[in-house]
Amino acid sequence: MTIKTRKPPNSKIERKIIIGMIVSSDFLKEIQPIYSRYKETPFSLPWAAIIADWCIEYYNRYKNAPDKTIQDIFHNHQKTIYDKDQVELIEKFLTGLSEEWEEENDLNIPFLLDETEKHFRLQAVKKINERLKLSISRSDVDEAEHIISDFERVLRPGTIGIDPIGDIDAIEEAFSSENKDILFHLPEDLGAISRFMGPFERGSLTCFMGKEGAGKSWFLQELGLIAVKAGHNVLFVSMEMSQRQSITRIHQNLSSETKQNRIGDILIPVFDCKLNQENNCSKSKRSCNIGILDRYGHKPDWKQEFINREYKISFHPRVSSKYIPCMACRGDYNYQGDTWFIKKKKRGLSTAKAKKKGLTLTKSKLKGKKFKFVRYPVGTKSMKDLIIHIGNLGFYENFRPDLIITDYFSKFLPENKEDKRHQLRHIIEKHKAIAQEYHCAVLTASQTNITRKDDKQGSKAITKGSWQESMAPQAESDRTFAINQSATQKRNGIMLLNMLKERDDEYDQIKDLTILYSHHIGKAILDSEIINNFEEEE
Repeated sequence: MTIKTRKPPNSKIERKIIIGMIVSSDFLKEIQPIYSRYKETPFSLPWAAIIADWCIEYYNRYKNAPDKTIQDIFHNHQKTIYDKDQVELIEKFLTGLSEEWEEENDLNIPFLLDETEKHFRLQAVKKINERLKLSISRSDVDEAEHIISDFERVLRPGTIGIDPIGDIDAIEEAFSSENKDILFHLPEDLGAISRFMGPFERGSLTCFMGKEGAGKSWFLQELGLIAVKAGHNVLFVSMEMSQRQSITRIHQNLSSETKQNRIGDILIPVFDCKLNQENNCSKSKRSCNIGILDRYGHKPDWKQEFINREYKISFHPRVSSKYIPCMACRGDYNYQGDTWFIKKKKRGLSTAKAKKKGLTLTKSKLKGKKFKFVRYPVGTKSMKDLIIHIGNLGFYENFRPDLIITDYFSKFLPENKEDKRHQLRHIIEKHKAIAQEYHCAVLTASQTNITRKDDKQGSKAITKGSWQESMAPQAESDRTFAINQSATQKRNGIMLLNMLKERDDEYDQIKDLTILYSHHIGKAILDSEIINNFEEEE
């Protein structure tokens, strides 16, 4: 049996630090003040210290990271390096850097800064420990005490605190139009959800609340796929889906196809206009000149049958095949939003098609980023286990998630014997801590009894209800959303998203976002719109 050998423990982090210093001006800006204060190099790899000095020298002169200029810097300095072994190691590192940088083209700078500071401090402590041991072995108490008193902790300003009133650099960064914590936005072609939810940021925790069967797992998976396509590593931890279910759903989504055994017609929900359905619109840009509503204003029903080994969908006879949903006035104030369908024929997703789509996407768009799926049996893994797992992924597989999704937080094994309410608080606090410590976005969800009801004035009011036995998720999260859905809406591919909390901005608890979806083709978000006159059907 062949046993794989690992590089020294410091090697991986020091390579990461050097890559950061070469390619990232933001990283160099933060590291330069503390690096220059070290009396001895904080690197264990001699060649790393040499390249770091070049990067700091370059930054001090040009206020930028050297990036590809590092090759020219090396050629200019290589004759001044007397140790030829070091020259060979530096050349080998820089030669392989282009390939390694392809995988590191979206460095998590805040996390790398924390890791760098921790590494530098550890190296400093190790060096002082070696000097102390030597003094103690010689029984030289005076020298030992001097070593201790001369030791200076070197920390980044953000670690020891900043002056929010007088720190000019901190003020400029806070008011800068560029928010470096923003991880990704939802695509604008998904409708109003991009504006409704806003960006997902590093260090933030977002929670989704919904009844059983409301599509929370589908929705979380969709957000994960959007993130990986945007160039970020995603860790999806499921206590709901099996590996087979996850793979099937993901490839349905990527190919917009149904399952292998689901061949035939499907209905894709689309937005429409009430005036179009009523046949009460005279605008020339209207898509058709017929309606679908009966004299009572009711929509026609539809049925699905399995005929000659294929699924067939048929509508009430009054629905003409010439009827076309209309969105010509979408976005106008007078647009009376509603929903209808378009019918599509699907042949089912084959293994060959899934493999081809996956390989094409991996090569063309993902650029080395991965969607990593992990399944934990319900109630068998604690948050401590998850933290260990994240650390192992980073060390053994060089995988550092930018987005972590847990489905669901309430199914983690409690680490204490407190009552259920306090156990849930502890679990959700750990979710928030992971977001902050690893500088990633964290999404989670849980089942709830959240409801909608009419108040005495007849207008719709939202009750926050409870999140199982605890309100901790809402208290600890940066954003909380409710997913609501009636039985009729579920049949018609509609769900409502409502914002219950936004920590850093004003928000409207009354407005719902109407989301259209089709789980038949793995799509949890097809389109979305805020429809003020949309009536919830019960």
